[in-house]
Amino acid sequence: MPIRKALIIGGGIGGLCAAIALRQKGVEVHVIEKQETPNVLGIGIIHQTNAVLAEAALGVVDEVLKQGWGFAGGRVHNEAGQLLYEIPAPSGLPDDLPADMGITRPRLSAILLKRAKALGTKMTAGSTAQVIDNTSDGATALFSNGDTANYDLVVGADGIYSDLRHRLWGEQYRAIFAGQGGWRLNIPRPKELEQVWLYLRSGGGPNCGLMPLANDLAYMWCTSNEHSANWKDQANLAKEMSNLVENVGGFYGELRDRYITGDADIIYRPFEYIDLPTPWHKGSVVLIGDAAHAATAHLAQGAAMAMEDAVVLGDEVAAGGATPDILQRWEYRRYEKCCWVRETSLKLCLNEQGRLNEPGFDALTKVIEGRKRAMAPT
Repeated sequence: MPIRKALIIGGGIGGLCAAIALRQKGVEVHVIEKQETPNVLGIGIIHQTNAVLAEAALGVVDEVLKQGWGFAGGRVHNEAGQLLYEIPAPSGLPDDLPADMGITRPRLSAILLKRAKALGTKMTAGSTAQVIDNTSDGATALFSNGDTANYDLVVGADGIYSDLRHRLWGEQYRAIFAGQGGWRLNIPRPKELEQVWLYLRSGGGPNCGLMPLANDLAYMWCTSNEHSANWKDQANLAKEMSNLVENVGGFYGELRDRYITGDADIIYRPFEYIDLPTPWHKGSVVLIGDAAHAATAHLAQGAAMAMEDAVVLGDEVAAGGATPDILQRWEYRRYEKCCWVRETSLKLCLNEQGRLNEPGFDALTKVIEGRKRAMAPT
């Protein structure tokens, strides 16, 4: 029986992309989001080539580029701020698409939401759902208002702390702390910053960098080694971030002194990942994005993996067949790439902490390999 009606649990990047991909294939889609009003952290996203291509498939790339910033390649500096080498731009892209893009999360979320609604997606905010019956022929959802409804497909796009994953796969598959945290701060874009700039710390420790997001915006970030997954007191974030990068020179050091001040709106979050074994689908339910394969931020591929999940899901639904066959084909296409991103990101994270016991591991080689894999068909 073809998939004609789908419920998507979660209205973030992965959920909205899935809604667009399925609507483009003629599926009736209902998206529910537990937040009553959007609560999108205002920090940016780095889009590498695969994210750009996914957005082209979803029909939003022109608007993302209009509101974001397209570029190619980047620069790598040492801790003193001296340029070590240029990162070359990948080849083989369509002439009208940039190799990379940056955009803020709120702007991207608004673009995806507008596109999903324009395609006729039903949106419900401030609601949750539980799957109370799940077979290969369909699933029944119980909503927080007491209503129930039947669907051919339920897509779990409810993030790294997925309630759907906990209920159907088990509480043992929780987010795992990776030993680091990420610090991010939006700043006005300096005219000199047209690409991503990386700064390698002495001794191979936590790194930092700069990223353009739009004509008027950029962000600066750093990572830190941490003892726990606890969140931090907002009042102390500026001082802590400034101390973490106090030895970084060059342009980054200038921007640190200018913008990492007491009133800076810094976002900190611990790095966590999900190690969920196959299958990532059960009956008529499938997990996508961070709900299935969350990774640390070291390859900047979290949003891209969710976007690709969505595009491939739409393709396989359109190809037809029984729901278990559709989901098995989807997983076959996604599993290896998503796991490589998760595992390599974790290795980069552990390497920065001095905890990786893998002879011959070279972090920059892995980052470059990651960019090549991003371009590979999924």
